[in-house]
Amino acid sequence: MKPSCQAKPFRFTLAALPDSFRLEHESETVPSLIEPGMRVRHPGRPDWGIGQVQSVIGDRITVNFEHAGKVLINAAVVELEIVEEEGQ
Repeated sequence: MKPSCQAKPFRFTLAALPDSFRLEHESETVPSLIEPGMRVRHPGRPDWGIGQVQSVIGDRITVNFEHAGKVLINAAVVELEIVEEEGQ
């Protein structure tokens, strides 16, 4: 009879890490402020123009920029600037 060898699933979450392992600039509030349909600007790439948020999943934000097309942004690294709509 052969021994049974089954791997158990391992789940790793950021919450399981001690605070000393977290990045200083990690933000839990910025992605929650950004929603699909909003207009944003990448502070380090003004040449991309204004972009429209397509989706937000955790820290990953997909934005369709005027001059760069669709770009996946890691909100833990880049803080997008929200562009206020004219007339508001």
